[in-house]
Amino acid sequence: AADASEEIGNIAREYARSSYPDGALEVGTVIASGGEYQIPLIATSGEMQITAEIVFSVHDGQIVFARYDAYEVHAMEAV
Repeated sequence: AADASEEIGNIAREYARSSYPDGALEVGTVIASGGEYQIPLIATSGEMQITAEIVFSVHDGQIVFARYDAYEVHAMEAV
């Protein structure tokens, strides 16, 4: 399972980078839970910060994109 987590982490980082090419990006640790692999991320693009999660599953040895959940989008506080 560790191999899948590492590979899924790499795929998640590539996906996140392609989705948010312009901003800062923090991709968290892969969390394996009940056959799913959840990867939290925080993307900052311009004035917006997006807190999200990318979820993958594994079917017959193939890593499958399950869903992308954006939990929170908010404007950055003016400092």
